Amino acid sequence: MSLSHLSRRQFHRVALLGLASLALTGCDLETGDDLGAADGYCLTRLTQHERDQMLLDVARMAAIEAPYLWGGDTPEGFDCSGLIQWAYREQGFGRFIRYGRLVRQISAHDLYHQNSFSLAHHAATLPKGLQRGDFIFFDENGDGRISHNAVFDQQDKEGRIWVYDAFSPAGKVMHRSVDHFWDKNPFFAQAARTTPASWLCGR
Repeated sequence: MSLSHLSRRQFHRVALLGLASLALTGCDLETGDDLGAADGYCLTRLTQHERDQMLLDVARMAAIEAPYLWGGDTPEGFDCSGLIQWAYREQGFGRFIRYGRLVRQISAHDLYHQNSFSLAHHAATLPKGLQRGDFIFFDENGDGRISHNAVFDQQDKEGRIWVYDAFSPAGKVMHRSVDHFWDKNPFFAQAARTTPASWLCGR
């Protein structure tokens, strides 16, 4: 049935369902700001120094309780992927890859699939290669779409996973342990950045 055949009540219901879906996946906002073709660029892993600096930057935003803002990527307001993009820009890494194009803004889904190095893991165990400053992504709805991301800090003695993220239920950037962590369908990835193609690509 096309939208033109929907009653006014049905149309409003479809619109509300769409808004509810967006609210649940605020970090899945599709944005772009196209910078041109990504030919000649590749991904390289962040160095330990770069990961440490990112942790310092996101920790600073958690300390001042920067507000959550859907689609935001500045200290005036962040969503989950916007916090990462801001932290990258703080180090001069302002470009991301999306479907063969360089862009300034991306969703959490594209940050995982096109701008980081996925880490394999066994059920309910952290991957061996995961380090502080790397990323954790969540497919919270179990639909194959990444809906949230966070910066990994540590696993404590009680097994709790601590992260930095822009956490919409709290309305702010936080340093927190993730409740019911393994029920949120986590994926793990090493942080990476775009760089002009060289022998370092993929390293």
